[in-house]
Amino acid sequence: MRTDGIWFRDEAGRTLILRGANLGGSTKMPTRPNGATYRREGFFDHRDVSFVGRPFPLDEADEHFRNEYLKPFALRFTGAVTLAGLLAALHVTGTPLDEQRIIMFGAGSAAMGIANQIVTAMHSAGMTEEQARATIWLVDSRGLVHSDRTTLDRFKQEYARPQEQVVDWQTDESRSIPLLEAVRQVHPTVLIGTAAQPGAFTEEIVREMAQHCARPIIFPLSNPTSKSEAVPAALIAWTEGRALVATGSPFAPVRNDGRTIQIGQCNNAFIFPGVGLGVIATKARRVTDAMFVAAARALSELSPARRDPTASLFPALEDVRAVSQQVALAVGAEAQRAGLAEATTPEELERRVMAHMWTPRYRRLKASGGSEANARRGSVD
Repeated sequence: MRTDGIWFRDEAGRTLILRGANLGGSTKMPTRPNGATYRREGFFDHRDVSFVGRPFPLDEADEHFRNEYLKPFALRFTGAVTLAGLLAALHVTGTPLDEQRIIMFGAGSAAMGIANQIVTAMHSAGMTEEQARATIWLVDSRGLVHSDRTTLDRFKQEYARPQEQVVDWQTDESRSIPLLEAVRQVHPTVLIGTAAQPGAFTEEIVREMAQHCARPIIFPLSNPTSKSEAVPAALIAWTEGRALVATGSPFAPVRNDGRTIQIGQCNNAFIFPGVGLGVIATKARRVTDAMFVAAARALSELSPARRDPTASLFPALEDVRAVSQQVALAVGAEAQRAGLAEATTPEELERRVMAHMWTPRYRRLKASGGSEANARRGSVD
């Protein structure tokens, strides 16, 4: 077989029409109305979607089909920034990622992005995906997600606990296994909230968790502040100052036992500029899960808590430019390692990243008339 312009020809000169699998509408990228990467309705018109645009090898198939249930691409950023906070907290506790018991309260799109990113990181460290998923328990509006529940979507099915594992657990009046019972049975080391249920992390739940964990890692990530599952001051008080806390909304520092504990904000802004910058600077052909893990690890390395256990798990937002540079370097290096971008020296990679970073420059103007104040005004290049 050979190519002839836009056609494929066989040895007899006949035109070949290549056929392959047609990806379903939910695996395509919409261009309208707003660029969201997942819509349940009106998402099958060829004029409203873009496509992969090329044949792809089988080893890429999982990534393309994963878009069917990953929903907005932004979920990977949410997952990566949460993973970074978790890795920073684990540096403080001195325990490895694969030994964690993680309860996620809320099993919607945000939880999906976070859980999948944690599993990817565990898998890259040597665990099977099945082993990694077994470290995560999901609790939604109907209680613990388990295999005896009907009408579970694909994401929940993957993380559902076997019914025989929870058959003796206590249920509430609706025969659901509530969050408190899950905490009693699992003894989690990590508790993550994405359910937008204010006050869901009650004193009883938090104290139960703290009984079995020296340094509870608690991330009430729902925002705005009014939707947070708990406020940091309460979490720190209920754990006698032992909790490692990051939030989805900004919170003031907390005073406890003569210490001032900084509360880090788990903000996507720490991840998405750097990922985009790394991809652009290297001209990477694809964005992979491994790139997001690299981004998370780079952000984790910049955690102030690595130097001071009372410091924030995340850098200050004012440092996002420097953070983005380091994230971009990590993403670019991973793209090169995976053969998805031209290989360069580390120095050349850094040069390319810096060349694509915008720097505001202000020209000093001289006014031909008017006040001295007018003369000090400038314009942005």
